[in-house]
This record gives sequence, C-alpha cells and structure tokens, in this order.
Amino acid sequence: MAKRDRLAIFGYIGFGNLGDEATLSSLLMGLAKWLPTYEPVVLSRSPYQTEKDHKTHTFSRTNFKTVYRILRRCRLLIGCGGSLLQDATSLRSLIYYTALILTAKRLDCKVALIGQGLGPLERRTGQWLTSRALNTCDLITFRDANALAVARSIAPNSDATAAATVTADIAFGLSMDFKVSQTPICGPSRIGIVLRPWHDIERIINHVGAALNMLHSQANAQFTLIPFQGGTDEVIHRHLLSKLPSKATTMQPAPTISTIHDQLRQCDLLIGMRLHSLIFASMTGVPFVAIDYDPKTSAFAQQIEPQCIIPAPLLTSENLLQTINWTLSNGKELRDRINYFAGNQKRLACVNFELLAKL
Repeated sequence: MAKRDRLAIFGYIGFGNLGDEATLSSLLMGLAKWLPTYEPVVLSRSPYQTEKDHKTHTFSRTNFKTVYRILRRCRLLIGCGGSLLQDATSLRSLIYYTALILTAKRLDCKVALIGQGLGPLERRTGQWLTSRALNTCDLITFRDANALAVARSIAPNSDATAAATVTADIAFGLSMDFKVSQTPICGPSRIGIVLRPWHDIERIINHVGAALNMLHSQANAQFTLIPFQGGTDEVIHRHLLSKLPSKATTMQPAPTISTIHDQLRQCDLLIGMRLHSLIFASMTGVPFVAIDYDPKTSAFAQQIEPQCIIPAPLLTSENLLQTINWTLSNGKELRDRINYFAGNQKRLACVNFELLAKL
C-alpha cells in the first residue's frame, strides 16, 4: 500500500469506554465518506476487540516497532477525539501521544487532532509537552471554545493553534442514526444515571442515593443505572444500586453504540458525570443534570443550560434534588433547546472532515 493511501488513528481506543468507541465509530464513518481512497489503521490497547467491533485494520498501540512501521507508511495521523493531551491522571499518556505526534512528523506524516478537548494540564512538564505536540500539528479542531483558549495560552506563538478552530465532538456524527425524543414518557419519571470514578466518588454516591430516594418518595420516580465503561463504572453503579429502592431501580449492562440510544430514549432525564453520557443524551433529546467533575463537562453543558450543572465538589442531595425537579419541570423548553443544539453540533462535526479532506 502506497504511503499516500494510508492513515493511522490514535486515541483512548480499546479501553472499553463507550464515548471513545463511539468517537472512533463516527470517525471511521466520516472517513469513508470524505476520504474514501484512504485505508485507515487503528492503534488500540485491545486490537482484536477493536478490529472485531469496528471492522478495520488494528494494531497494538504498545508494539512500538509496528507503530513505527505503520507511521512510516502513512500520509496522515489522526488523533481521535477525547481530551488526549492532559496530565490529570499521569504524564504517561501525554508522553506517549506527544512522542507519537513528533515521530509521525519526523517520518513526513501529517498530523491532525480533531474534535479535541484539552487538559487539565496541571504540571509545567505537561504544558511543555502539550505545547510541543500542538506546535507540530498540521490541523487542530477543538470541541469547545475553552479548549481553544487553553491551547492558545499554552502555545501562544504557534501557527497551528492560531489556525485552530472550534467544531464539535466527533461523536455527533453518529446523530444521523439517533431518533430524537420529542415528548416525555407518560407515568412516573424515569431517571438515567451515569457515574464514573473520581477521587471523592463515595460522597457523590451517598448524595445521589439520598436525592433519588427522596425523589422516589415524592413522585414514585424510577431509575436506570447505565455504566459507560465496563468494570470501573459497574463497581460504582452496584454501590449506588445498594442505596436505592430495589423495585424502582434497574441496572443495565454496559451499553454498546447500538443499544445506548434505546436505553436513553426510555429516560425523562439523565444525571451524568461522563461527558459522552451528556453528548448522547443531547443527541437523543433527553434533558440532563451534569455533575461537573472536569472542565470539559461544564464546557459542554453550559452551551445548553448552565442551571443544569452542579460542580462535583459542591454537590449535595438537596441541590441535586432541586436541580432535578427544575429540569423536569422545564423539560419541554429544554428538549427544544437540546434538539436545536444537537442539530448544530452535527453540522459542525462534519466540518472536521471537510478540513481533513483539504490536508
């Protein structure tokens, strides 16, 4: 295969995270439409599973000899969604992504980061690595204005960040397959819940559990727990399950891209920590309450309704119950706003591919 006919894709792929797998799926769909002559190769933590799920050539992201050989034969390297450049968890992933980008450029391979978040970047080393990575890119698009502002503050003299633009999360490209919920479900409200690991998750679980029990007592509300990442999220949701009325609560298996839509359509409201749970809710027309544990969550949710955001450190059962009730009572207006927003994001997601096609 000639160099000009191949492209490589990297990101948080093969870790069992629904949001990142949806982003990859949407990217592959867009590439088939906008760059149909290119053969994509995906770098994954779990290459067998990724190849099975996405029907594309996949190799281990940690087999460095293979990765080098792939980059040498590729014309384009694409960073697939997410907040890839961050040091909140550790520097390891940031070092890996920066090294991948720099190696690609040394091998005369163009680099594009599309639909990106950025940060948190809490260390000077992390900021320096991110600056190096951003300066090297041929194309950068961000999913929100906050990420673009951070990029320009970290790399103020970079031509790449000066030319960067705000588009949308690539996952919105999947919205063509999502049927929007227009009206609330009759009967008691059904609330979907998506939590995730966090340093103070035990307190979050306690307050969410208390608020939901009050809501069940007041309005016979029903609850659906939806773990977005198998394993880690499931442990948290089982803990929350033990605090809720058993007859009013169901716990779903970790969803797939094909099942998440149907699960969310059964809900009148979603309580979400994970960013892509909010994105999927908006694609399905479901109002949400965002538990803001990371700047990317508030950056997304405030584009729809700031009143639906609760900072995780400030969350209590009282303010959560108040926000749930406010959101349910304003459901019609919020649905209209969400549907308009999601349609606009879908159009902006296509801009990512228009720009890629021009490289």
